[in-house]
Amino acid sequence: MELLFDDDAIDRTAGVRRVLGSPKKEPNPILEPQMPWETAGSSAFHAVLRDQASGRFRLWYRASIGGADRPAGESDGPERHFLCYAESDHGRTWDRPALRRLSFAGSLENNIIREVDAGDTVFHNIVEDPDDPDPQRRYKALGYQHTTRAAAGLPEGGGTGVTVSFSPDGLEWPEEPILVMGFEEITDANCLQPYRNPGSGSWVAFLRPRITPKRRFVGRGTSGDFLRWTHPEMLLTPDSGDDEFTEFYSLSTAVVGNFHVGALWVFHDHPEDSPMTTELVYSRDGRSFRRALPQAEWIPRGPEGSFDSGQVCPVRLLPVGDELFVYYNGVDRHHRLKRGPKPPVVNPKTVGPTRRTGLARLPLQALCGLRADHDGVVETRWVCNYGQTGVQAVADVDPGGSVRAEILDPFGSVVPGWDRAASGSVTAADGHLHLWWERPELRGIPGQTSDAEGTVGHVIKVRFHLHRATLFGFQIGAETSFPGQAD
Repeated sequence: MELLFDDDAIDRTAGVRRVLGSPKKEPNPILEPQMPWETAGSSAFHAVLRDQASGRFRLWYRASIGGADRPAGESDGPERHFLCYAESDHGRTWDRPALRRLSFAGSLENNIIREVDAGDTVFHNIVEDPDDPDPQRRYKALGYQHTTRAAAGLPEGGGTGVTVSFSPDGLEWPEEPILVMGFEEITDANCLQPYRNPGSGSWVAFLRPRITPKRRFVGRGTSGDFLRWTHPEMLLTPDSGDDEFTEFYSLSTAVVGNFHVGALWVFHDHPEDSPMTTELVYSRDGRSFRRALPQAEWIPRGPEGSFDSGQVCPVRLLPVGDELFVYYNGVDRHHRLKRGPKPPVVNPKTVGPTRRTGLARLPLQALCGLRADHDGVVETRWVCNYGQTGVQAVADVDPGGSVRAEILDPFGSVVPGWDRAASGSVTAADGHLHLWWERPELRGIPGQTSDAEGTVGHVIKVRFHLHRATLFGFQIGAETSFPGQAD
């Protein structure tokens, strides 16, 4: 499927404008403090994946308790922080299994994996890697924290910086992670690409190189073994169309068809208004990303007073069936509390920002498209028509709207019988529009002849006619006729 992030596959348009797909946000957080060890809130730093064998959703998150909330019998003291674990059948409501790994208030009946330090942690990102020949490294974690262990080639004694860790099951982790890149080089490691890059098989981390004066942008580092990482090269940075306060904080990605799609965290480092918003970005090779609609907010922040009114930071884009699930950190305050507007303090014990886990969903391929508010035309470039699947489209059609099409021959003329008036469509089980002409059986078009004796060859154009509809993508012939991904 050729998705319409840009006009690379389009020759001509009229009466249309580019728009983003509309994610549907769950109205409330999907994970909120419920247990005694979560009284100071569920932290926004977490990892989500779907188990490749069972299909179960797995989620790691950090919970905290304030000093005054310690269990009876413990002396009052500073906050405590825990790495916790939850599971789900469908990724929307979560169970907290009793892991029996750490005692809390004299009981092992809790979902705590371990106690962790405040601040950043190696567990910001956890991925499953069934292709690793070492079963002890099936699960991998990458983040930013202090450690006394260091990878080969780094000074002994460790330090603070990008760290990694390994686990056979996602629950059993070493006491300390391994430093792989030092504080002098990197300021943060918010996101890890949750899959090996197609083609090269390398891992990709989105890191922020340290520069002076400090300006945030997204760098790209790679590794073949998860221990030796390249110094990150520039990947995404604000340009002349952005104001002087715009910085890029991090990036989360997923593979959708032949594209890498991503949610870019945009930090508005303004002294009076400093929220974190999102933009949609895309890439055909995973190395060069482009912004689909610069300055347009993709996952909207919530209204004032809601859990995600100040920041929306997507941590995981997960294709699930015919949908894309976007898990995000929702924060009710701007990134810098002292610079942004301060919401009223409801609980005197909790004066910091409230962090929750949110979820937004949208049709998997309805990401960015061309919208006709009334009537519009989208004409493809010349394409080769292979296979017997005919013409398909991903579209959102308003009530009373329509998507029709006509096929052009190599001379740019409409093939007799394959014109707009003769076309129709049917929505298949995969959600795609399958177009047909005169008779539904003419959906598969190569070499077929219409009632008007027009024959469709292998080099064609398709001219889509939209009426109150949005075209997100199209496919001519078999999916495999489109080029694959490289690195």
